[in-house]
Amino acid sequence: MAHFEEYVDIPMIAEIKGRVDAVAAELTDQLMESVADVSMILQSLPGHLRSLPDACLVVDSLGNQVRHTLLEEFVQQQLAPYDQLFGYGKQHCTLEEVDRRWAWFKRLLKTVDTKFSSLCPQHWRLPLRLCVEFMRKTKRHVSELLAQLESKDAVDVSSLLKALQTSLRFEQEMCLQFETLFKPFGFERGMRANTSMVDFEDESMVQRSAVHQEIMDQCMDSFEKNAPADPTLDNIERLFLIKSFFILKGGISNGFDRYMGSYVVLERHNLEDLLRRLSTEDDTAQSNNESGPASGNVYGSSISMFVYIKNSIKRCTALTTGQTFYSLTKEFKACLQQYADMLKTRCPPLSGPTTIASTGQNYVPQPLCKITVGQESVICYVINTGEYCSEV
Repeated sequence: MAHFEEYVDIPMIAEIKGRVDAVAAELTDQLMESVADVSMILQSLPGHLRSLPDACLVVDSLGNQVRHTLLEEFVQQQLAPYDQLFGYGKQHCTLEEVDRRWAWFKRLLKTVDTKFSSLCPQHWRLPLRLCVEFMRKTKRHVSELLAQLESKDAVDVSSLLKALQTSLRFEQEMCLQFETLFKPFGFERGMRANTSMVDFEDESMVQRSAVHQEIMDQCMDSFEKNAPADPTLDNIERLFLIKSFFILKGGISNGFDRYMGSYVVLERHNLEDLLRRLSTEDDTAQSNNESGPASGNVYGSSISMFVYIKNSIKRCTALTTGQTFYSLTKEFKACLQQYADMLKTRCPPLSGPTTIASTGQNYVPQPLCKITVGQESVICYVINTGEYCSEV
């Protein structure tokens, strides 16, 4: 009927269009009512699905909007048991049972693939839609759980890190499973902006983020340049694919970032314990194996401190490079300040101003430092260590 849109002022055309719209509306209502029946068929024999390809053709003939609405309803019905088992406040909504979520979804994906892969059109992208909605629900469940635990100061850091690590592995697995769906659109090749700090599901952030807008523009450009001619790729489907691309890359794990305070506190305590231990142990000079101005002997405590900091950075960036990493860098800054204060105590004390230095027409009093025998090497070690710390 699209061809006749410009002729709707003609009474006969308008009448025919009205009849067609009425039939389409009736078919749409019938199809929406049948979604529940199709969901129940998942538990029955494959033979009951023989009429599904014809029904799919009817859905496509009714237009993209009808297809989007029907698929959304179908996906929600498939994931309803997931909410009942793993939703916030439910039996299995714990950090210790995060692994069970992935197992549940993989079973669902296998069931849907077995029964529908040869029946539903490829351009419906049913497995991807299930995965994206599953990840959205999981992020919401976990965020609500973490908010509750944090409010009670009951977050177990070990369980938190394990849950985040297994979430990252699941995301990587899903990215590999669906990467062939995104290759034709060139998203990876077109990305120039840093996406690690952008949460594409946070509407408040999305609306004010210039980075987000830049990324969306790049993706749309990739669509125009790389997408094959396909009438099913309307604006709704394009936006779905763009969001799906980024949700698969961090749709669950980025929900942990704002609740990682207990992890940062643990790292702070470890740094404080390290400094206390270093301040009480014998601190011998060691070669830092560096070249340049900071080369030479430095206090071994500085090497031990930076070994810990580097390992801490590796641990954190393997999980997140967002707000948690920024908070951790502030703890490193505090640690370095404490270490600098510790080095100052090894320097000989300054006496009152007993010498005068000339600076043009002015004479500025300068403090005097009395160095006893053997303290020259201590001062050299302090200077070398300071230069080493500034360049590592």
